[in-house]
Amino acid sequence: MPVKVKISYTPDEEAKITRLEALLKSLLPRHKVKKSTGTPPYNHLYFTPTKSEKHTK
Repeated sequence: MPVKVKISYTPDEEAKITRLEALLKSLLPRHKVKKSTGTPPYNHLYFTPTKSEKHTK
């Protein structure tokens, strides 16, 4: 089952988010990463699954 991950953070947590992003990229290689600015003071980091292969039954 695909998993979507959304992380909200403030600018002073940017160093932690950089380390977390590297960790999650290694754990979730089939996910694409998107950063966006949310409602101040928050920013968002999204991990969304890419299309996967068809599963066999």
